[in-house]
Amino acid sequence: MGRLLDEFPPPKYEDWRAEVVRLLKGAPFNRRMMTHTHEGITLQPMYRREDINGLTHIASLPGCAPFLRGRKTLRNHGNAWDVAQEISYPIPDEFNRALKSDLDRGLTAVTLPLDRASRLGLDPDQAEVGQVGDGGVSISCMDDLTGALKGLDLIKVPVNVQCGSCGLPYLGLLIAGAMTGGVTLSGLRGAVAMDPFEELLMTGNLPMSFQDAFDEMAGMALWSVEHAPDLGTIWVHGEPFHDGGANAVQELAFALATGVVYLREMEKRGLAPEKIAPAVRFSFALGTNFFMEASKLRAARLLWYRILESCGVPEEGRVIWMHARTSRYTLTLYDPHINILRATTEALSGAIGGTDSLHVAPFDDHIRPANDFSRRIARNIQIIIKDEAQLTKVADPGGGSWYIEHLTNEIAKAAWSLFQTVEGMGGMAKAIEMGFPQKEVARVAEQRAEVFATRRDIIVGTNNYPNPNEAVLEKRPIDYRAIHAMRVNSICRMRISPPAPG
Repeated sequence: MGRLLDEFPPPKYEDWRAEVVRLLKGAPFNRRMMTHTHEGITLQPMYRREDINGLTHIASLPGCAPFLRGRKTLRNHGNAWDVAQEISYPIPDEFNRALKSDLDRGLTAVTLPLDRASRLGLDPDQAEVGQVGDGGVSISCMDDLTGALKGLDLIKVPVNVQCGSCGLPYLGLLIAGAMTGGVTLSGLRGAVAMDPFEELLMTGNLPMSFQDAFDEMAGMALWSVEHAPDLGTIWVHGEPFHDGGANAVQELAFALATGVVYLREMEKRGLAPEKIAPAVRFSFALGTNFFMEASKLRAARLLWYRILESCGVPEEGRVIWMHARTSRYTLTLYDPHINILRATTEALSGAIGGTDSLHVAPFDDHIRPANDFSRRIARNIQIIIKDEAQLTKVADPGGGSWYIEHLTNEIAKAAWSLFQTVEGMGGMAKAIEMGFPQKEVARVAEQRAEVFATRRDIIVGTNNYPNPNEAVLEKRPIDYRAIHAMRVNSICRMRISPPAPG
């Protein structure tokens, strides 16, 4: 018996299009069937093999240049990415209790965000009420850091300390704590990472000059590449652009431009790009446009490879390390349990895109501090994606999709063009000084607001399908005054305590 499919002629695109035009009954095909995105990319209603013709990187393999399909040759055994949930309890002991609980329940990497005071390099008694405990953990001395990480095996579990523009003191604390605990420094993994541009964009100012920040960054990077090569010290955050309303192309282009500034500044201080590249970490936000976000991460690999190639970095060193976190921008105050579903698609795009570590925001993140329940649900979203959906069994889950491969290339081309525009202005620092990225992001944010207001873009539970019987979540306000007093008392006791023997 002949093959069943032999009895049917292969369909032709022209025939399909003719039938669609007939069904549209005079409505313009391009207007009804094409989708125009905030990135300026027009999505086709159907993608075919012809759409990836000429893309030379399509034939690349996982673990091979240009690393489109990831840094690793294999992506199995459940180790495709680190489950790196942020824990933002302000007191070190509280952080440690939550950390131990989460490590027993699927957490595989520590993300320790510092509070506003610590990111500014201030002790609690030097900071204002509201700065201590804001957005992270208050760390002022070695006892604080060792208390926060008490019981943690620093060799088995990566630690990522988000430092803003103030990193050197916290690298010193981590080194001292590791040496006291008998930890081999070369085995440290994770990052104690500076990103002065993030601090500037988020707060509008820096606690030091750029030159002082870059001097500090260079000292940290030099130490790490020589003594702890798996410990990153330079972090480039794309999230501030995304959270301000930027599209995927803008977030990628501005992040890459920031990374280039850091490479140049390190080179001025005697650190060649091939030496410093392993110390660089990137992080990106993941929005709700599933295919766009997955393709954005894949495009980041292609472009960072191209940048490092132009810097003369050997092929094996042209690899990007990426963290991803689900979007703050898309979290809603109304019908907040929908955020669980929203974060699931966002996390899935990170998995498909091939992130190296991932944070999923708790559903009530915009309303109150996360508790055990909301942390557990957020953590289990990515554990289910890893262990039940079994995406870790495939090296590149998005590879071979004509749509994803084509969209990856479209994002890469558009982001490279915007990146070159920034370079033409003299680099990212000059562009920020001129207000260029701020204006570009604001323009797209206004477009988003308009389409949300007119329901051309849907926010389930907010501008469409609202829940009229919604029960408002109970808020748990943070007592910043009490936290400030507690931390001031702690640091004062530490200062008058006699030094430990020996």
